[in-house]
Amino acid sequence: GAPPRHWTDFTVRTFGASQPPAAARATLAPLWQSAREAWGCVSRWAGDALPEAKATLGPPASATEWQLFVSRLGLEGLQASEPLLAYRLLSAVHDGQRVASDAVTALRQLRDFVDP
Repeated sequence: GAPPRHWTDFTVRTFGASQPPAAARATLAPLWQSAREAWGCVSRWAGDALPEAKATLGPPASATEWQLFVSRLGLEGLQASEPLLAYRLLSAVHDGQRVASDAVTALRQLRDFVDP
């Protein structure tokens, strides 16, 4: 039916070719629900208290962006771990914030990473 198909589409979109093993996939639904609820709380609070902050919430991280993140940090062997799955699902809702000061910091860190 529709729910399994929707869930399959979601996991393919979220994890790409690097699907978590079957044992880890059993934890995805509750982790996904928790991630959505957590970002929902942040979004509601920001909408009420700081609308300009809510406007900076980033879009979901794509599977490609996630793979690049995992690769750059050397976390490939940990992708099935519950903490990393939880973090992936959080980033599948919003990939943090998009603010200029964060971009400058990230570029400095990337430059240090690439050219130590």
